[in-house]
Amino acid sequence: MTTENVTYQIVRLEINRLMRIKGSLEIIPKGNTVTLCGDNKAGKSSIINAIAAALGGKEYVPEMPIHEGASKGHVICDLDNLIVTRRFSASGGSNLLVTAKDGTPLKSPQALLDSLWNQIALDPMNFVRLSETPDGRRKQLEILRKLIGLDFTAMDAERAKAYSERTMAGRELETAQGRLKNYQFDAEAPAEEIKVSDLVNKLQRATNDGNAALEQAREHNEANQAAIKVCEEAKEKFAHTQADIEGLQKEIVKIEELLAEKKEELSLQNLNLRNLNVQITKQEEAVAALVWKVEDGIIEANAEALKPIKKEIEDADGLNSRIRANRRYRELEAEVKAVQQKVDTLSNAIQAVDTKKAEALAGAKFPMPGLSFGDNGVRLDGKPFEQGSQAEQVEAAVAIGLALDPKIRVVLIRDASLFDEHTTERIVKLAVEKNAQVFLEKVESNDPAAIIISDGAILEEPCQENSKS
Repeated sequence: MTTENVTYQIVRLEINRLMRIKGSLEIIPKGNTVTLCGDNKAGKSSIINAIAAALGGKEYVPEMPIHEGASKGHVICDLDNLIVTRRFSASGGSNLLVTAKDGTPLKSPQALLDSLWNQIALDPMNFVRLSETPDGRRKQLEILRKLIGLDFTAMDAERAKAYSERTMAGRELETAQGRLKNYQFDAEAPAEEIKVSDLVNKLQRATNDGNAALEQAREHNEANQAAIKVCEEAKEKFAHTQADIEGLQKEIVKIEELLAEKKEELSLQNLNLRNLNVQITKQEEAVAALVWKVEDGIIEANAEALKPIKKEIEDADGLNSRIRANRRYRELEAEVKAVQQKVDTLSNAIQAVDTKKAEALAGAKFPMPGLSFGDNGVRLDGKPFEQGSQAEQVEAAVAIGLALDPKIRVVLIRDASLFDEHTTERIVKLAVEKNAQVFLEKVESNDPAAIIISDGAILEEPCQENSKS
C-alpha cells in the first residue's frame, strides 16, 4: 500500500464499552475541530484515550481499558482510506487490525501506523512533559533544531571547545599578569649582565701589577742599602787606618831605629789612605745621588688604583639583579601579550559562532511566532519553554507536531479548558492551515458544534457556559 503524499483524518469514530463509555458511542467529525464538552468524569478523556490507544499502540493502552462489568470492548478509527480497529478483552489482551477501505487486512498493522503518526502531533503533552527534566529539554531542543534544519551540533562543539580553551587561557593570563606584577622595569639598567669573572680577572691583573712594582722598589732599595753599607765599611776602615797612623807616629818618636822601615810602611799606608779617600768621595757622591722609593706610598697608590675595580665588583651583583629582573619582566610581558592574543582570538571565534548561529536563527522559519531556541533548550517569547503557561506550551507543541508532517494528522489535546479564547482560536486556525484534525477536551465551550459527553454517552444539547467543573 502506498502512503506517500496521503494524509489521514478520522471520518468516523466508534467506541464500545471502553473506560467510562458504557455502551457504544459514535462520532462523525465535521470540520477540523472536534470539541468534547462535559463535566469532569463524564467520559471526555475516555474518548481521547481510546483514539490514542487505537493509533499509538500499546504505549497508550490504559491499564484497565474495558468498562467496568464488560467482557470486551473496541475502538474503530475510520481514516477513510484506512480503518483501524483495536479490540480489548477483560483479561487485558488486545488485538489490532488495520484494513484498506475495501476491507483488505494490511500486514504489520502497528508498524504501518507508526510510520504514519508521531507522538507530538497525536499527544502534544508528550512534548510538553519533556521540559520537566534536563534530558527532556535537550530532547526538545534536538527535535526543534532538526525540524527547522538548524543542527548546531558542530557549531556548539566548536564553541564549547573555544570556550573551554578561552577559560584555560584566561586563567593562564591571570597567572601571567600576576607574575608580571612582581616585577618593575628599570629603564636605567644596562641591557646585558656584567661578567663578574672579568672584573675579578681585572682586579687580579691590577694587583699583580702593583705587586711587581712593589717588588722592584724593594729590590732597588735593597741595592741602596748595600751601597750605604759599603760606604759605612769604608768610613770604618778610614777611622781604623787613621788610628794606626797616630800609633805609628808615636812609635816613630819612640823607635827612631825603625824609622826607615816605618817610613816606607808609612808611605804605603798614605798611598792606601789616598786611595780610600778617593773611594770614599766616590761612595759619598753615589750615596748623595741615591733616590729612595717609599714602599708605603706604592702600597697606598696601588690600593687606590684597585678601589674602582672593587667597587665595580660590589655593584655588579645589584646591577645584574636589575638586568635579570628587566629580562624577566620582558619575558613575562611577552607571555601576557601572547596569552591575551590567544584569549582575544578565542573570544572572536566564540563571537563568530554566536553570530553565525544568530544569523541562522534570524533566517529560520519556526512553526509558530515566538518560538525559538537557545543553547540550553526551546524558548517561548524569549523565555525558557517550561516557563510558559500550559496553554502556550501545548500550542507550541501542536505547531511542532504538525510541522513534523505526520500522515495521520490527528491531534489530541487534553485539558483544553485551560486555554483562553485566543489560544483556542489560534490552534483551530493552525489545524485548518495544516489540514489537521484537533480533538479538544473541555469542561465548557461556546462552540455550537461541540459534542456533549455525559455519563459516558453523547447528549444532544449544547454545552452551557459556566457549567460546573
